[in-house]
Amino acid sequence: MQRVYDHIEKIAPLSTTVLVLGETGTGKELVARAIHKNSKRVYQSFVKVDCTALPETLLESELFGYKKGAFTDARFDKPGKFEVADKGTVFLDEIGELPLSIQAKLLRVIEESTFEPLGGLKSVRVDVRIIAATNRDLQEAIRLGLFRKDLYYRLNVFPIVMPDLHERIEDIPLLIDHFVDRFNVRYGKEIQGLDKGVEELFKTYLWPGNVRQLRHVLEFAYISCDGTRITIADLPDEIRAQRQDNYDYGFKVDPLAHAEKQVLEEYLRENNNDRSRTAVRLGISRVTLWRKMKKYGLL
Repeated sequence: MQRVYDHIEKIAPLSTTVLVLGETGTGKELVARAIHKNSKRVYQSFVKVDCTALPETLLESELFGYKKGAFTDARFDKPGKFEVADKGTVFLDEIGELPLSIQAKLLRVIEESTFEPLGGLKSVRVDVRIIAATNRDLQEAIRLGLFRKDLYYRLNVFPIVMPDLHERIEDIPLLIDHFVDRFNVRYGKEIQGLDKGVEELFKTYLWPGNVRQLRHVLEFAYISCDGTRITIADLPDEIRAQRQDNYDYGFKVDPLAHAEKQVLEEYLRENNNDRSRTAVRLGISRVTLWRKMKKYGLL
């Protein structure tokens, strides 16, 4: 994470395009907002676009806007996200899901800073900084014909890789304190922290949903808690079940981690150690596969 902070500090004052990589829930949007907040564009718009939220037919008009009469219901001109974000920052979340037809138009915005709204005859020029994020392996998407190679290289000027939460367990106590303080303000309780058993459990849990999952688990436990410290009994059922599994192993062996290592070894063996094919079959990115292989000594 110190490397992530260092990258944010160095890239923020520039207008360079940034690509944030990482699994769901690792905090990619927070990185984008931190870059914008520490940039010269801080007093201009920060516009987020969720590339998975809209169908392809609406996404183009959402990004680039449209002119009156462009289609049946276009009764007036409407600016798109890029025009709204002029002089500011556009954050393209889950860029790996962007349809190919939109990718070509996005490439032009990056290269020429211009685009045509739907139904428009004149190009619109904008000055925007683009920050994109994805949990997909874009190089594999290129190989499968789902992502443009030229767009990838235009986006991947300055990549920032967000680590999974279980790879930085030393951050968990800091995150716990942060979230509990926020919940104390929001809900008006005076929770002082977590029982030691809960803290130990949180350090052994794999957190597949990363920081977002940790926050939701803590919020559930906080609301359930009747005392001043969160206990095992306050946790959601699936987390308490994990605690029982760990108890059976004496907290010395993480059964999920052991099972995960076995699955990785099996899939790597079946795919002749081809990491790209293995990642596709497992449904994870090559970055995540590499991290897990490093964690279990499989490199």
